[in-house]
Amino acid sequence: MKRQSILLRRIVILIFIFIITLSVILVHRHIMVQNIEEQLLNSMDDVSYQNKVVIEKELEEMQTILASVGKEVESLYPNLETKEELEAVVDFLRPFAEIYHFKRMGVVALDGEAFCTDGYYESISGHDVLVLGSKGISNITGAIEDTIGVKEQINVLSIPIYDRKNQVMAVLFATVRTEEFRNLINVEPFEGLGYSYIIQKDGTVVTDSEQSPLYGTTNIFDSMLSFSDKNAEMVDTLKAAMESSATGHGFAEAEGKRYIHYAPLNIENVQQGWYLFTIVTSQILEDRIDEVLDLYDKLLVVAGLIVIFAIAYYIYTCGSDEKTLRTLAYVDSVTEGDNYACFIEKYEELKPDKGYFISMDLNDFKLVNTICGIKKGDETLRKVWQAIEEQLGEGELAARMNADHYVLLLNESSRTEFTERIQQLSTKIGGIAGNIGVISIWPYFGIYELQKAEDAETCFGYANQAKHLVRGKRKQNYAFYERSDYDKLVAEKKLVDQFEGAIANGEFEMWYQPKYKSDDQTVVGAEALVRWRKEDGTMRQPLDFIPLFERNGLIATLDEHVFKTVCMQQKKWEKEGKHSFPISVNISRASLYYDDIIDRYKNILKECDIEPGLVPLEITESATVDNSQIRKLVERFQEIGFPIHLDDFGNGYSALSTLNMMHFDTLKLDKGLVDFIGDSNGEKLLGYTIKLAKSLGMRITAEGVEYKNQVEFLQDLECDEIQGYYFSRPLPLEKFEELIK
Repeated sequence: MKRQSILLRRIVILIFIFIITLSVILVHRHIMVQNIEEQLLNSMDDVSYQNKVVIEKELEEMQTILASVGKEVESLYPNLETKEELEAVVDFLRPFAEIYHFKRMGVVALDGEAFCTDGYYESISGHDVLVLGSKGISNITGAIEDTIGVKEQINVLSIPIYDRKNQVMAVLFATVRTEEFRNLINVEPFEGLGYSYIIQKDGTVVTDSEQSPLYGTTNIFDSMLSFSDKNAEMVDTLKAAMESSATGHGFAEAEGKRYIHYAPLNIENVQQGWYLFTIVTSQILEDRIDEVLDLYDKLLVVAGLIVIFAIAYYIYTCGSDEKTLRTLAYVDSVTEGDNYACFIEKYEELKPDKGYFISMDLNDFKLVNTICGIKKGDETLRKVWQAIEEQLGEGELAARMNADHYVLLLNESSRTEFTERIQQLSTKIGGIAGNIGVISIWPYFGIYELQKAEDAETCFGYANQAKHLVRGKRKQNYAFYERSDYDKLVAEKKLVDQFEGAIANGEFEMWYQPKYKSDDQTVVGAEALVRWRKEDGTMRQPLDFIPLFERNGLIATLDEHVFKTVCMQQKKWEKEGKHSFPISVNISRASLYYDDIIDRYKNILKECDIEPGLVPLEITESATVDNSQIRKLVERFQEIGFPIHLDDFGNGYSALSTLNMMHFDTLKLDKGLVDFIGDSNGEKLLGYTIKLAKSLGMRITAEGVEYKNQVEFLQDLECDEIQGYYFSRPLPLEKFEELIK
């Protein structure tokens, strides 16, 4: 009876332990499934963002090239009225078409006649390229069929060309094969189960990945609705999101569940607006979940057996079963080395905060199994594992995940030494084929450099993303994951969020860099420069925020704040009876696009009750190149009484014709020109520039002057004013007031 009671008690304990274990595993398994889905969505965010940056940069470079060529055409051919002149432009364009790999370039007369670098002539009256171009609108078309030459899908970039009267006289265009755009999105994220589209806001497909089951479709919305009526709600969601330029996730039915990440492409001159769709099949999630669930199911069975045998048998039996469990859970059946589960456990024990997390695959390994057989394939995998093991040092890990996929954690003191190890490992693996008699194999690597302790799944996701950038490549068979763009985006978002409060709290300070008269070296004015001193006392330099605010439009608010602050300071000095100097204020290129900028600045002058001559306006040379309306704007400012300074002359694109087309009161020579002093050719260029500007009635201010020989040379050239570190750095208000006291 007592033995039965003990047995019953043991059975109850066994059942209780088993139920508790089962509950914990089931709950944890459910949490893991949710985490995997969340990681997939986060990975889609990263993949989409990287593709978005690549596409935007490529199109921005194409537009910049076309704009630069357009300026040269306008300069060389001011009147395009005859066929001979148009054909001369085509001859001029041919080297550019070849250098930049355009299918063709050409020029379209206003009567619709198109002259092309590949020898074709065709009338395109009524085409968007001519209709929009004749109205002064630049454009990038969606995918259209080429009507001349080889019939294929193309995209056309076009810009208007102006004559000297600022009238459109023709349209310049460049034709790009849509295949070029497709190459940008043809990476295979998520082990080939993901693909991408570039879509117009009306659903028209600009280009799509060859991996897509809908490859070749013309309208993504129509295709989604044809697959399933369940997609109607998602189509409505996508249309609404695209109208408001929103970013987000969604799900659709198309031969199974599909995860969709959508994000706008910020590309100028696209009339319809383009969106990037990144799509992943549910199979990738199911594969990851099945792998985890399979592991948990095995653990569940084994855990139940351990519980039963722990109570029913002796301790030595339990020890034997535990060893079996570890073999099943952590040893790879092919290589007899560590599997991914074992790698994860060791990684968690190490908790490394530095090192290189690597995802490695073998190019064309499937052909080994197909041509040489499964046994040779398994032998190849074992030889690859042996090559990896020989590379491992103390504190380094490796495992085979499945098929020909391996994961490694290596440590090196520098990237140079690390890449040397990768090249050595590549060479060793590449030599395996000849030793065992199989077709050639070659590894490729995705690498994530650890900066802090992170979980293995996150690191693997980053490394895997980088790996797809070099799939199929032999010469450059490794790629590093770069998250700097994402981190920069977060930091910039923080600055934007703080901007309004910084204006209200007076965190933007005015610093003043004095300008000195060249002959007697007395102070004759200054330039107002903005600094951002945060509440904690830390100082942000202009390069930290000015370029950002120029991109998002906040610069107009900051420019106006600086202008008003300087005006108020001038009024304060006037009331205190202090000598007044002109304090020049910069106006950024973005501010010039606001229609009411002149009225706003005029009202500030009136409010502060000061003369416009006390606050000259500095406009950068690059703004005069990009803004065709700048001449009228300069004239209107000058009519009010503002002196206008052309800033940074000689930095980048320097057009002497600009000085002839519009009048500036002062020409400010960029430091890049001043640094030519000491070089005979540079000094000649500087001398000619000053003589030309003076002959046009302009004063000359030299910026960035740092050395005595530069001052003496500029004095000999009768430069009017000098500004730079030789005399003074930018000064805070109180020190500037001491200087001019």
